[in-house]
Amino acid sequence: IEGMNALSYAELVDGFKALMMVDRLYLNPNLCLEDVVEKLNSNRTYVSCMVSKEYGMNFRDYIGSLRIEAATKYMKAHPTATQTEVAIESGFSSASAFNKKFRQVKGTSPRQWQIS
Repeated sequence: IEGMNALSYAELVDGFKALMMVDRLYLNPNLCLEDVVEKLNSNRTYVSCMVSKEYGMNFRDYIGSLRIEAATKYMKAHPTATQTEVAIESGFSSASAFNKKFRQVKGTSPRQWQIS
């Protein structure tokens, strides 16, 4: 990222990964880029560009993909869970937001995915 040295970039990447994988910030349904920027003591442009470069997608899509991953694990571990329960446990604000993102990422509904 222009204007950023390699060490700072590596620290940004490591900090971001820690927030997602260790702190599991993506489980907060109200999470926004500003929250992450603040925690990393960085700026919108740097964090946005880093996510795009490292993960090949924008911030919102990356968070959505982490939530879908969490949802599929939850559904495997809790096969009788309701859509709303799965949505809440995986960081979505509602069952409809969960269903929409699930279809977008997996190409099928959560129910169909669970059956197959």
